[in-house]
Amino acid sequence: MKELILASQLHAQLDTDYASKLFRATARNHQHAIARYTELRRINDGAYFLIIFGTFERYITDRADMAVKTRTSKPLFRHRRAWETLLNGTKLQTSFLNRVRVLLDMRSQNFTKIADYYGVRNDLAHEGITAKVFSIPTVVADLQTALNSLRS
Repeated sequence: MKELILASQLHAQLDTDYASKLFRATARNHQHAIARYTELRRINDGAYFLIIFGTFERYITDRADMAVKTRTSKPLFRHRRAWETLLNGTKLQTSFLNRVRVLLDMRSQNFTKIADYYGVRNDLAHEGITAKVFSIPTVVADLQTALNSLRS
């Protein structure tokens, strides 16, 4: 998904700039600047994580909606019965992780990583900070791997 790659590249540009400023501040022992650039890098990481995961979330939602609608269009009730429980009218009414479960085996490594990243997303979106350590390039690679498994 090219949007994930683009967001990752934009993040890297800002992070590189902040890292070089942090390096200079550290070399000069400017404590205020060190604190400022450390905080800017943390904020940049969180903001880009939310952009990247939000883009992934939208894709998963669209794919799960399509999968459920396809399965509920089956002519025989026994083939569509369970899938209809996920719909409220024509809209899929379920949590994000249940949407992922529609598409991926919940025992898979991809599902586990997505669930972990969903926890990071919730921390950042609701608390503004997370204690969980993440790397934007790794997040993008993991989400790309999950997307590729959906296509196969």
